Amino acid sequence: MKLLFGCVSCLFPLFLFAGPFGFEIGKAIGDYPDVVFEKIEACNTCYQVKNVPAPNKLMELYSIRHTIKSGICFIKGLSKNIETSKYGVELNIKYNSVFQSLDNKYKSTHGKEKINFLASGSIWNEPGDYMMALLKKERYMYTQWQAKDSSNKILKIFLLQNAINQEKGYLTIEYYGNNKKDCDAEDSADEADGF
Repeated sequence: MKLLFGCVSCLFPLFLFAGPFGFEIGKAIGDYPDVVFEKIEACNTCYQVKNVPAPNKLMELYSIRHTIKSGICFIKGLSKNIETSKYGVELNIKYNSVFQSLDNKYKSTHGKEKINFLASGSIWNEPGDYMMALLKKERYMYTQWQAKDSSNKILKIFLLQNAINQEKGYLTIEYYGNNKKDCDAEDSADEADGF
């Protein structure tokens, strides 16, 4: 019994402090030996993740950004496709549900800003144009949480709505680490090699 309790108490901190989808900002990808990371061709420091440590049932695709010195500095999840009407009702319901979950988790340490912006002069300004405006990138619907100070490992979180067509959309969640600037600088230095 004591041995079991000892094992559980050793593992508990790992679960308690696990970050988004089981990743922790600043950790190296080598710290996740059971996870498959596939480099994304268009980005030198980006990886698609096949089997995240803590998957979410709504999310379908995951990616991270990682550099050798900074470790993981960005974590992203894309949801499964959400069937919706041209009014975006079902997409908004799912968005609000995810928003509430994120807000419940991060509200104590993050300020938030909710944006529902339709570009000036857009012709997609009627209620039935909601999905078309998203598709045409003339409407932006997102929430961002900003950390109060840079000592917080997760500096910023974005929850965004996206449209595939007028009857289908998906959500994106992005987590930016407090090491993102170092990650960007390291990435820029690598790109300059050989000039």
